[in-house]
Amino acid sequence: YSLPELDGAIDTVVLGGLVGDKIALVPERVRKLCSRLKGWIDIRKTPPSERKVSIMIYGFPPNVGAVGTAALLDVPNSLENILKRLHREGYDVGDFATNQDACGESLVAALTIQCENSVIAAGADRMQCAIEQRMERARNGDKTVPETLARPGGGLGRATVRGVDMSFDELEKILGKFMTKKVRRAWSEKERGPGINAKGEMVVSGLQVGNVWITVQPLLGVEGDPMRLLFERDLTPHPQYCAAYEWMRLPQERGGVGTQAVIHLGMHGTVEWLPGQPLGNDRQSWSDELLGGLPNIYIYAANNPSESILAKRRGYGTIVSYNVPPYGRAGLYLELANLKDLVNEYRTVESANGRSDLKEAIFATCEKCGINSDVAVPFNLSELSTISIDVFDEWIANISNYLVELEERLFSSGLHTIGRETSDEELSSYLNAYFSNKLSEEEIKNAITAWHQKEKTNHSHSFLSWIQDFAHNFMGDVINSKLDA
Repeated sequence: YSLPELDGAIDTVVLGGLVGDKIALVPERVRKLCSRLKGWIDIRKTPPSERKVSIMIYGFPPNVGAVGTAALLDVPNSLENILKRLHREGYDVGDFATNQDACGESLVAALTIQCENSVIAAGADRMQCAIEQRMERARNGDKTVPETLARPGGGLGRATVRGVDMSFDELEKILGKFMTKKVRRAWSEKERGPGINAKGEMVVSGLQVGNVWITVQPLLGVEGDPMRLLFERDLTPHPQYCAAYEWMRLPQERGGVGTQAVIHLGMHGTVEWLPGQPLGNDRQSWSDELLGGLPNIYIYAANNPSESILAKRRGYGTIVSYNVPPYGRAGLYLELANLKDLVNEYRTVESANGRSDLKEAIFATCEKCGINSDVAVPFNLSELSTISIDVFDEWIANISNYLVELEERLFSSGLHTIGRETSDEELSSYLNAYFSNKLSEEEIKNAITAWHQKEKTNHSHSFLSWIQDFAHNFMGDVINSKLDA
């Protein structure tokens, strides 16, 4: 298989193939590649202050408070930092970047309100009012409302709701008769999917911050079956999903947002998973249709290259990777720590009576921790007094090994925040995980000092390249010391 994405290619459109010993092009695919090139050229020619950008965050699974989440990423604070970076680069983000009360948490809270079924039912025109009502409740001390909405202006930096209630006929004018016919056939009037108001119209909404429109990506499936589109090949995206992307791309003079580029914030969205050809889009692939010629900047976790290739191939994503959070050792807490102490004590006690007293305590603690479901128990509580020492000692050894495995297990500590510098504590955690705690505190301290010095002299030097250099030098020193010995 050809994987130009591994070579760093973006907007990889399948243009044709071999017919005999000649290359045959598909004219429609050539036009698609040209439209995507035009999208990049147009935004490059537009002055930053006039560029219109959309940012899509996610809210999956639905109705469980998941709006503004992504794998290993602090979305609210990353969103805030991105807007401030855009402001420094000359983009128009309204008053958000200069307003000391504005914060990403408030933006996500306002977007969450827009995703509530009761708010959607009232339509896009009522959403601004719904947000202002929540802001008032927050100021009155209502603990069920995010406290950041109690800030002046709700902490929104004068962001306002921008949305539309779209009928099926209006969608057809944008989407075209051929694709709309497929949607009508797949989604009857009785089952139009999510995002429909009380009048049966599709509700598309978001927050306008200067020239930046922030919205929540529509759900992939339906409530109760959120992954439906992944497994029904003949199904189309639901009407509101289509309306959201089409209205986002629709020029302002025609009543749309007029987006020139979209940022999908975090791993991962769903547009690249829509029905269509799996190895490369064709004209009837839904990701191809809904993205059109829109440049797609996809902020994606660095530890998932396989799915990021899919985001490139089917979602036309230009991947901007973010690092995984620093790793830490899980350790043992509460009853697990108590169990470890009991096991160690059992192994050190020499008298039979002392060991006998500990047997019941160990067994009871294992049951309390739920370990007995992970480590097989070759006896029951009534047999403790008669079980042979060898059998019990073997079980204790298995428990001890299991506790060591739990204690040494690596886990992601916290979430990554785009635009925030890595702290010394996080750098130390990275190094300890990378070298399996083989470095002394002094070696870690010296390595971090060297990193800061290198950072001052070479701003383009990345954390990844630094840790690779450090690892190479460290291993070289270890090898040399072994040779000297």
